[in-house]
Amino acid sequence: MRATSIFVSSIAILAATLGFQQLSVLAAPVASPSDLDWIHASDPFSLLLEARALVGGEFIGFHGTNGANANAYQAQARRGGGIPVPPAFNGADAELGPGIYVTDDITVAQFFATSSASANQNRGNRQGGANVATICVVTANNQNDWRTRIPKVWVPVNEIAKSVNGRNDPAKLALQERRIAAAHGTPTNTVRFSALDVNDPNSTRTGNQLVIPSGVQNQFSIQVCVPVSGSVNQLPAQLHTPAFPQFNYQQMRVPWHIV
Repeated sequence: MRATSIFVSSIAILAATLGFQQLSVLAAPVASPSDLDWIHASDPFSLLLEARALVGGEFIGFHGTNGANANAYQAQARRGGGIPVPPAFNGADAELGPGIYVTDDITVAQFFATSSASANQNRGNRQGGANVATICVVTANNQNDWRTRIPKVWVPVNEIAKSVNGRNDPAKLALQERRIAAAHGTPTNTVRFSALDVNDPNSTRTGNQLVIPSGVQNQFSIQVCVPVSGSVNQLPAQLHTPAFPQFNYQQMRVPWHIV
């Protein structure tokens, strides 16, 4: 019970920081192993080793979603890689444009996983684990391509397209596209990064985000997903990857060639 209360408190703080006030964090249930066909019931973290087995690849972060999307992602990975575009709301609010949203902070991934699953739960959609909050591990298929060939830009906080009248600010999205053009990229092939806390972009309390657009989603894979629970905080250790703030997109701007 104590672990649950700590998790709920952390999500509530994050929701306030990111400007989400109405999310019901308990609406998305934690699944039992029998609910999820993509989890090894005896040891879900045994699957994490598979993410390390992608020869020449590189871990780039965590993606919060629902169980139905997680199934689709992993099915695509088994067919040879790439990430399919989710069919509906996926937890994020698209302030960097459309695509698959990834974060360096597992707490942020938990928040968006709960948001996505809660939306389905509130609509009565339980098909394929659609109401189960799930965190996925995102890997670039080829480290060299990720670091040197896929265009990347860092979007400053004054260009983040927060919601205006129910949609992402088109003027801010236009500014982002100008920044992408200046970096010799296009909106569909350029990965956009930004801080999540617009009031304190260098904060070590809340991490950063990136979005993988449709034109390069075939260069990434999601092989491993686990349902949100207290044990999800073990993910960074199981991946031998430091947790945020040690693993921090802002510190990867030089090695990842983010302009």
